[in-house]
Amino acid sequence: MKVQISKDVLAIVGFLLAILGLLCTPVTLKLWLSRSGVVYSSRLELILWLVALLLLSLGIWAVLADRARLKKNRSNFALLLVTTIVSLLLLYAGYVSFRSIRMYRYITTKNLGFKGRCYTHDSRLGYSILPNSHGFMTMPLGDDIPARHDQNGFRIPVQDELIQAPQRPLILALGCSFTYGAFCLAEETYPYLTAKSLGGSSINAGVCAYGVIQMLLEAEDLVPKYKPDYVLVTYADWLARRSLAGFTSIDFGKVPVPFFTKTASGEITIHPALFKEKIFELPIAAFQETSDHGILSQLSFVAKVGLPLYIHDDFNMAIVRLQDIWSRIHEGRPFFLDYDSDFMLKVIASVYKQLQKICDENGAKMIAIKLRLHVHGGRSLTLPPLEDVFSVNADSALVARLPDRSDSSYNRAYCHWRGSPPVFIDIHINPLAHKIIAEEIVKAINQLEAAKPPARFASPKPDSAMASKDQH
Repeated sequence: MKVQISKDVLAIVGFLLAILGLLCTPVTLKLWLSRSGVVYSSRLELILWLVALLLLSLGIWAVLADRARLKKNRSNFALLLVTTIVSLLLLYAGYVSFRSIRMYRYITTKNLGFKGRCYTHDSRLGYSILPNSHGFMTMPLGDDIPARHDQNGFRIPVQDELIQAPQRPLILALGCSFTYGAFCLAEETYPYLTAKSLGGSSINAGVCAYGVIQMLLEAEDLVPKYKPDYVLVTYADWLARRSLAGFTSIDFGKVPVPFFTKTASGEITIHPALFKEKIFELPIAAFQETSDHGILSQLSFVAKVGLPLYIHDDFNMAIVRLQDIWSRIHEGRPFFLDYDSDFMLKVIASVYKQLQKICDENGAKMIAIKLRLHVHGGRSLTLPPLEDVFSVNADSALVARLPDRSDSSYNRAYCHWRGSPPVFIDIHINPLAHKIIAEEIVKAINQLEAAKPPARFASPKPDSAMASKDQH
């Protein structure tokens, strides 16, 4: 039988044009592309409507151009449909392979990141540090920085002799990578230095990319358990934004985390992580440690890491996108509210009020550490002063020691630089900045203690939660 598919091809093309036309409407673009649900220009919106109508018209015309012949050639149409589906699957496989190889090349060369398996799934926090894990923070230049964690997942020095014996005053530090000490040794971080200056011990519960939501959830568990004397909490705008975004910041893959949203009545509520991440289950560390980076190693990485990771993430992200579309249609707003500055400020006020209450109920003094990123072009939110919260303005203390108040001076003095001449590596604070922040915290604590009856920490009797030297 003579195969004639020209009209079928026309029908397929018409069908695809019609779909493209629907995707080009401003309504659809608001759902898929704009976080806030806003198209930014009325002229752009008019152009999009015209393009969408043109594509829809061409598509409908192509589909209906020769309807009679289309009915006679249904087998050819089916063949083209199957071919199209197979082609799309092959294109997707190629796209997954491309992303996998890009990921492979990144993790097997010296870049900013983490080497070793140090994270695991956490049903409440989204993810957490793997207990008793060891790893390295890697940079393009210079030596890797070791990272060691105790049986509770808290960061501790690599050398046993530097681990602080459990004694009071006990400092509990909650926060993100600035608290954790990204690209610094554990003994160079401000939680460790603060405890050392006070003759006490510290629990560094900071975790890279955490937000205020994890700080609150950790505080609910850790403050009653350890009964710390002081709780250091980071006060920075990025911590709030992360807690509304639904996903943590990571180079590859998707890591869902719990996030704040609002009920129909406008009340703040916590939504659990949308799905379980895949990346922490995969043998990425094994490929980081191998010296064989040939084609077989790359193909093995695609099969063992890339395909399971991206198929899992892409499928789940498609569901998340549908949830977002439904939220925009049904509730009139995006699923994630990280664009909403007013709601973000409301969340901040609520979280730090709850943190203060948790500390008061457990006899701990909360100290908010104010930090700010000195970068150009990033989204930033001016945070209001915290009411009835004792604060240390670490950012002002750092800026006050500079020859001028410019961002460039700040970054050169307090960020990470490597090489000769020095090359900028990372925006996290360096050991000098941690030392200055610790000094400011100690100064503030001494002022607090001077106004209280003496010998608060006399004759310490470590409780059961502080019984192990490796605990902190």
